[in-house]
Amino acid sequence: MTLTEARKKWKISYDTLCYWLDLGYLPNVSVENGIVDIGNVMPYIPNANSNITSETVRKYILKACSEFKFISWKILNISEEQFKAILIQLEDRKYIQRNLPDTAFTSNENFTITEEGEEFLKKGKFKLNELEFDLKRKYCSLKMKFSK
Repeated sequence: MTLTEARKKWKISYDTLCYWLDLGYLPNVSVENGIVDIGNVMPYIPNANSNITSETVRKYILKACSEFKFISWKILNISEEQFKAILIQLEDRKYIQRNLPDTAFTSNENFTITEEGEEFLKKGKFKLNELEFDLKRKYCSLKMKFSK
C-alpha cells in the first residue's frame, strides 16, 4: 500500500503517516522505484498521554491482536526485553498464540489472540503477576525525509 492509499484508508494526515514512519511504527516498509510500500497493517497507537504500565502494555497487545493491528516495543517506547517478557507471559497464559514456531518477540506480528485472550480483554481485570521491571519509555527514531 502506498502512502496515499494508507492515508485515505486509515483516515490520517500525511504528516501523521510520516511521523509514524520516522519513529519506526510501520513494519516491513520498502521503497522500490521511488514508491514507498508500507504494507497493509495499521499500527495500534495508544494515546500519547497514556500511562505505560505492565497492565496497559498487556491490554494494548491484546487489543492490537484483536483488531488485527501492529504493535511493537518501539510504539510503546519500552525496551525490547520488556516487550518480549510481556508477550511470553501472555502466551504462557494462553491469551495469545504464535502462528509460526520461530516468531520473533519484537512485535505482535504472527501472534493471534485466543478466545481466552478475548475474554480476558473484555473483563479488563488483569490478574497476571506483575513483572520485575519498571516500564520506562524510550525514544527510538529513524531519520527519513519524504516530500509531498
